[in-house]
Amino acid sequence: MIVEDNALVAMDLEQQLVDAGHEVTGIAATAAEAVEVAQATGGDLALMDVSLADGSSGVDAARVLKESFGIPSIYITATLPNAPDVRSHGLGHLSKPFDESDLLATVGFLQARMTGDTDQRPPARFRLFS
Repeated sequence: MIVEDNALVAMDLEQQLVDAGHEVTGIAATAAEAVEVAQATGGDLALMDVSLADGSSGVDAARVLKESFGIPSIYITATLPNAPDVRSHGLGHLSKPFDESDLLATVGFLQARMTGDTDQRPPARFRLFS
């Protein structure tokens, strides 16, 4: 799932992921839309912008996705807020700007990690939360 309020960025992310063989279960621009997508389609991972349309918070959306649906999030943002709940509800942070190779390396790393492979090192632009 992609949670990003910039439609062009969201479509670009979707195309990159689909071209690499990943399934994108939906795109949301607000926290409420993210919950709707999760209810309708589920998913394994959310790419989550921190500041969303209508002033909603990606951190709040990440919390709901994790607690209600078991869907972990990674934050995709230039500036990560310094708040305790950011780390407790997200897997890590992919710093903008990033390119396709950063995105695909991060998703691949997280897929391996979620299936139990903890030997890989995180990609350079991705900061894994402890």
